[in-house]
Amino acid sequence: MIKLRNLLNELVTNKEVICDKCKWSWDIVDGGKDIYVCHKCGHDNKKVNEEDGHENDRDMVVGVAEIIHMIRDMKNREEVLHSMIEKFNKENVIYNRGEFTKMSGL
Repeated sequence: MIKLRNLLNELVTNKEVICDKCKWSWDIVDGGKDIYVCHKCGHDNKKVNEEDGHENDRDMVVGVAEIIHMIRDMKNREEVLHSMIEKFNKENVIYNRGEFTKMSGL
């Protein structure tokens, strides 16, 4: 069984921010004075410091999500997704579970 863990605990793309607390999303251009503060719950979604060996976590997680998204059988896709989440958690990978699930097509 494949295993993985936390895809950036916050999701910040080139165009939007997705709150890691309530999953609300907004376009960066509409973010106002502090683009990382959630407009719905007030949570501060500032980027996680990618030091201490986690600088490549985001690229790895995105790549894994893209591969999972190619699995046609939805049950198999879900099983692989959960296995990778376990692995990410075990290896202290910095990620956002909701974003990872969405990018994986589930």
